[in-house]
Amino acid sequence: MMSMNPAWTEQSAIPPAFHTVPLQQSAAYHRTCAALGHKTLCLTLGDVSAPLGQAHVLFRQVPVIGTVASIIGGPIWSEHLSSIQKQTALTGLTERIKARAILITPNSADDPIARRAIPIMTPATSAIWDLRTDLRAGLCQKWRNRLVKAEASGLSIRKEPLPTAPDHWLLKTNAEQAKLKRFRPYPPTFIATWACMQGKGFTLTALHKGDPMAALLILIHGDSATYQIAWTTAEGRKVHAQNLLLFFAALTLRDQGITRLDLGILDTDLAAGLARFKLGTGAQAHTQGPTTLIGPFTRLFAK
Repeated sequence: MMSMNPAWTEQSAIPPAFHTVPLQQSAAYHRTCAALGHKTLCLTLGDVSAPLGQAHVLFRQVPVIGTVASIIGGPIWSEHLSSIQKQTALTGLTERIKARAILITPNSADDPIARRAIPIMTPATSAIWDLRTDLRAGLCQKWRNRLVKAEASGLSIRKEPLPTAPDHWLLKTNAEQAKLKRFRPYPPTFIATWACMQGKGFTLTALHKGDPMAALLILIHGDSATYQIAWTTAEGRKVHAQNLLLFFAALTLRDQGITRLDLGILDTDLAAGLARFKLGTGAQAHTQGPTTLIGPFTRLFAK
């Protein structure tokens, strides 16, 4: 039973009760950000031994504006809270955070929107793969056929720990392809620092006669994981090497007790082929809440 006014209190680490969280609400993410010089804050709602909510907050300084706090993929709420209780707790959370402006992107479209907040970005949709199922049976037919072709292609798979150096070939290659395709990944220093801070994960490389045909990088956080980097050569695409790697990654994660794999944002307009690839695994579309802003003047525009 929720007390009348449970308080948000600062914690040094993520409570065990909330291990199934998005990447940005994980302890490893905020340890990495802190190591890179960013101010972070972990808050829990109520009794820390059985918390009712959690929010990892990241702060940054923005010219002219000042301190901006961000909560991405959160807060995380206990299933025992009602919508009204969440709304009340969210108000308390925003009052607890000391910043000129607060950006909040809820993990779910069903989560409440903070009072005095105005939406500034429409909700994003991600592909979440439940690894507790029969993985091969859950594949769509075309995806399964491509996997079979890849399995018969003679490719070998090399599994390695996460790179601890920013100049690792896969991190550099991903940064280069990001410039060409105009997307913004985490920089190589973030991945390397994640690894150095005991963050979990691994890389997989598909090889043909010793030459890399494709590679991927997985970050593990709690009992969840994120498909963070994917790279494939033209020859690798012909034999569907990324299908082979992603399916092998899913099996590996499941064997480690990981229950879900976040395959990233679905963009059916600018990357329809990639969206079909992700959903072809049997992953389900998960819609986040809209990104909202709370600032000095937002109360004039908030509903």
